[in-house]
Amino acid sequence: MIKPLIKYFALSALAALTLALSLGAAASTIYRTVDKNGTVSFSDQPPAPGARQAATIEVSGANSYANPIPRKPYEPGENAQLDSAGIAGKDFYQSLEITYPTNDTSLRDNTGTVKIGTRLLPGLRTNDRMILMLDGQRTNFQSENGEILLTDVPRGTHRVSLVVIDDGGAVQLSSSEQVFHLQRFAPALAP
Repeated sequence: MIKPLIKYFALSALAALTLALSLGAAASTIYRTVDKNGTVSFSDQPPAPGARQAATIEVSGANSYANPIPRKPYEPGENAQLDSAGIAGKDFYQSLEITYPTNDTSLRDNTGTVKIGTRLLPGLRTNDRMILMLDGQRTNFQSENGEILLTDVPRGTHRVSLVVIDDGGAVQLSSSEQVFHLQRFAPALAP
């Protein structure tokens, strides 16, 4: 009973390996032909002998993308050069901006939900916090993956900005202020 199963899995694995190797080889060469009507065709199959204007196109490896390794947050004391240069303090951050909504944008959401996109370079240090200011008032909304989700924002014009503070409450960096206009359904007043 076990031997037939092992033989089945071994043959299946061999067939899958053969198929994978043959697909890889076939995908590396493309053939271009032009028929008697001038129609250009591309194929992974070689053209018939005597085909008109046949050309072979060699295809290099597949396009790929290597996901960058996430940066570890900066820890004071782990790099004496950075600490002694003052980069551990106010000069650590290079930029802080609101990426969306763009300035003076009109938004429509009847629930009052607004997404605020943020970009901070380099990333937030372990003990620092990013604070969203809405209409000059500090909020408790937290950034998740570069977005802050505001809920139940009243309709009208609003001003937003970002501030990074350290664990002692000192401001490390501030963004410029952005304005957005939120349009929401206004229920009819009862008579």
